[in-house]
Amino acid sequence: MRPTDLLLVRHGEAHCNLAWIAGGDLGCTGLTDRGRVQAADLARGLRALHDDRPVDAVYVAPRLRVRQTAEIIHGELGLPAATAPCRSVSPSRTRR
Repeated sequence: MRPTDLLLVRHGEAHCNLAWIAGGDLGCTGLTDRGRVQAADLARGLRALHDDRPVDAVYVAPRLRVRQTAEIIHGELGLPAATAPCRSVSPSRTRR
């Protein structure tokens, strides 16, 4: 059984980042052109870095900027377009 690598990736630059809006569904209007370039650069880097161990799956938060970043990564890595959404964890479950 081969070891599993977990890669955590932040989305590319988004319009809400530039406007200092704290995101959320209403504040998220997607990636900027620079954010799309960042996502494509990341995807090419992932492909080169993991050429011997391809990325098997991408799990995506529901925000538009995150989904757009994932779509670019999917295209570059040749992954199926479908994504597996993250499951939300309520704050009450994380408190000790």
